[in-house]
This record gives sequence, structure tokens and C-alpha cells, in this order.
Amino acid sequence: MLFRSGLLVLHASVVARGGAAIAVLGKNGWGKSTIAAALHARGYELVSDDLAAIRMDGDGPTVLAGFPQVKLWPEAATLLGETPEALPLLHPSFDKRAWRPVRGFSSEPRRLTGLYVIAPGSEPAVEPVDRRQACFELLTHWYGQRFSGGLLQGEAAAGLRQSVALAGSVPMHRLHRTGGGSATLLHLAQLVDDHLRRPAPAKSNGR
Repeated sequence: MLFRSGLLVLHASVVARGGAAIAVLGKNGWGKSTIAAALHARGYELVSDDLAAIRMDGDGPTVLAGFPQVKLWPEAATLLGETPEALPLLHPSFDKRAWRPVRGFSSEPRRLTGLYVIAPGSEPAVEPVDRRQACFELLTHWYGQRFSGGLLQGEAAAGLRQSVALAGSVPMHRLHRTGGGSATLLHLAQLVDDHLRRPAPAKSNGR
């Protein structure tokens, strides 16, 4: 079990560019997978979908590579240039499809350098999240929240410590989503890509 291996496990999809990974966090059905697939179409590597297993060590947080598959609704698959009918169903009871990229998949761990959490908003936007709120968001999207009955009580303290450490070492931004269509999610992927391509702000010289 990933928890027993000392990993911080988040409900997130992860892509990477130039060896640096970013994780997109969000509730079920909020579009993590679609945003990850749209970023992959823009040249990012797919690292994992829906689950991010993060190793915390002295060199900084690293995301382990997952299985090369993304879960997409037919509308999202069509917008990304795929033929939904050609993709296998994830389950007979609903129409979500399994898209398996044949290129651009990372088989190696990637350094985690950014976090984006999907949230409702009045208009699509990217805004910074302070460290305290980032820690709360990480705990909200910690996979251990899915278990009840005290199954993971022994791992809860470790999850809290790891979330605090991650919030203090990796910047988080809130990704405001309006509406529920796949076109909106593709626009959010463009906002993330634009945000990542901005030059880093110059450091103050203390004057």
C-alpha cells in the first residue's frame, strides 16, 4: 500500500515539462484528467492520472510515475481530437473512456514544482494560494480522506506533516473554473500553460 511506503498520496493528475512536474488537484468530476490530457496535447509528459504518489525527501518532493492512461468523457475526447468510440470503456455502467497515450509518458519520477487546485469562480483565472490555505487544500485532497473507520489513523499524522512540508516547499495556485463543459477545462489548461511559461519574477536585491 502506498501509504505504508511513506508516500503522500493526493487525489490529483500530474504532467511534466522539462523534467519538472505540476499536479492538478480537484474533486471527482471537476476536470483533473481533462486538464492533464489537454496539457499533454500541448507537449507535456503525462506522469499520472487521478492519483499522485509523492515521495518527500531531503532533495525535495518527487512524483512517482503511474499508469499511462487518462479517464475522459466522450466530449473531452472529441475536443482533444480523439474518437470516443475507438477508446475502451472504463466501466459498462457509464460512458467514460480510457485514453492511453502512445507517446509523451514519463516512466521516471519527476520533481514536483507546482500545485494547481480547481475551485469554482466567477471567471477563469489563476491566483496564488498562501501556505496555510495550501496545507488545508492538500489535506482536503489527501487520499486518506477516502477511508473511514480509522483504517488510516496511523498514517494521518504522517500525512499532516507531509502536507505542511509540501505546502512550504512547492507553490500552489487556485484554478478558477466557471461552468462544467469540457471546452472550459481546455481553456483552464491553456491558462496553466500560459502561467507556467511566464518569466519568474525577479528577486529583490534588498533595496
